[in-house]
Amino acid sequence: METWLSKKLTDIPVIDRISGRMLGRVGQVLVLLPAARVLGVTVAVESGWKKQAYLQRNDIWAFSANCILTRGKALSPLRGEPEGLDFPLYSPQGRLEGRICDVLIDSMGGIRGVQISKSLVEDVKNGREILPLRGNLILGEDRAQRVLLLPENN
Repeated sequence: METWLSKKLTDIPVIDRISGRMLGRVGQVLVLLPAARVLGVTVAVESGWKKQAYLQRNDIWAFSANCILTRGKALSPLRGEPEGLDFPLYSPQGRLEGRICDVLIDSMGGIRGVQISKSLVEDVKNGREILPLRGNLILGEDRAQRVLLLPENN
């Protein structure tokens, strides 16, 4: 199954597969990390002025590296600012693995892995690591900061 980093899907067209009309371009892929699934995408719509809309996962017919096809449903207004992915990721033993900077998405909208950044120096020296996901991540709170834990079987 083909996979892509979510940031690679930014700015690709969102097309209604029934009418063939381009609805806009992907702004951001919205994910629910603990459940390892895509919630939807923000869509930059040009209608006199640029605005952001929301396309939920159930209305997406297919993901690809070239476009996202919809099921013919209308876009919803985007309310509020989407949350980013910048979470610290810990192993089941409590070791800091790095910070999540992107997710690996498959053509069905599932999340197959997370791309982590260990540090600027490590990223430049060795590149960023992609950790495959097996099972759901565990969402926790560390004071006022949200953290994610890898499952035991990862």
